[in-house]
Amino acid sequence: TTEYPVSPAYQYLAALSAYRTGDIDTSLQKMQKIVKQSLNNHEGMYLIGILLRKKKVYESSILFLQRATRLLPNTIKYQLALAAAYYADGKNSMAEKIIEDAFNKYSLLKIRNTLESIKKYNEIDQVYLEKVEEALAVYSEGINFL
Repeated sequence: TTEYPVSPAYQYLAALSAYRTGDIDTSLQKMQKIVKQSLNNHEGMYLIGILLRKKKVYESSILFLQRATRLLPNTIKYQLALAAAYYADGKNSMAEKIIEDAFNKYSLLKIRNTLESIKKYNEIDQVYLEKVEEALAVYSEGINFL
């Protein structure tokens, strides 16, 4: 039989599927292969950062999330995930700086909608998500919605 190369899109979906079913190790292995093939794969860098944070490998998680953020700097999801990784690593002031920058750059509604999307896919552990939300509440204090 002839073996055909598996497309990067298929590999990405397989890695994402493994992640969503809780198989972090398989997802991480598949995503690392994808990123080796394409060093500009910001979504791959993001997912590796999420997976490493879930494995409590915080410094490496931060490095991958920083890379994703550098590749696509205007992505709130990447910035909030990086803030959560800093919180996980005990670097609270760095996390709060990212949240402050996001608050100054984006609307509160856009940030909150992004947080809801992150919650839906369980991309940030609840304890760090709460820290992000608490810091966001500090910056949004005094803003009233009609």
